Amino acid sequence: MSGKEFFQVLGDLSVEEADAVLSCQADERAGAGEPRSGGRFDLLEEVGIHQSRGVTDEHFMEEALRQARKAGAKGEVPVGAVLVVEGRIITKTHNQVEELKDATAHAEMLAVTAAAGELEDWRLTEATVYVTKEPCPMCAGAMVLSRVKRVVYGAADPRGGAAGGALNLLQFDGLNHKCEVRGGVKSEECRELLREFFQAKRAEGEKSGN
Repeated sequence: MSGKEFFQVLGDLSVEEADAVLSCQADERAGAGEPRSGGRFDLLEEVGIHQSRGVTDEHFMEEALRQARKAGAKGEVPVGAVLVVEGRIITKTHNQVEELKDATAHAEMLAVTAAAGELEDWRLTEATVYVTKEPCPMCAGAMVLSRVKRVVYGAADPRGGAAGGALNLLQFDGLNHKCEVRGGVKSEECRELLREFFQAKRAEGEKSGN
């Protein structure tokens, strides 16, 4: 199987499922008398998709998309987020504004708060946050204050995004921390989720006469 084909297979799995696949592959190699690799990171590097000591940004964004779909199924704006440290998912969340009746319950905010509790440290200096939509100013501010290392987002938000869309709080010169930023990862899938959600909401409004 080529590196590209292997990546496509992994892209259809959750990170936990991908770990199992890679573990089995390592066992098969050991059974065939081949040297056992150092784990999933070495195996991924062999097929050409090693990135930042873990699987690719696209793979983790797929996990964020799964979370976004959960939000949409509950009537929330379909945005999902995953926080990763050293190739391991620490938290995965989605918008819960309606469910919690809390305007601050955006996916990124929940991911950062939960990760700080999990890691017992508010400083998330080795964390990468994957989010399906460009962060708003509130979420961008929280990630800067939490010292998040990288922010990777899917759909851009030119009207209100704070990662370079409308403004760039993540790399604002006046703040004491700047996040690395990568945008446009699986952007079409992320945009389509949002587009379908708001189209459905408009159709509901028209039916009800609002």
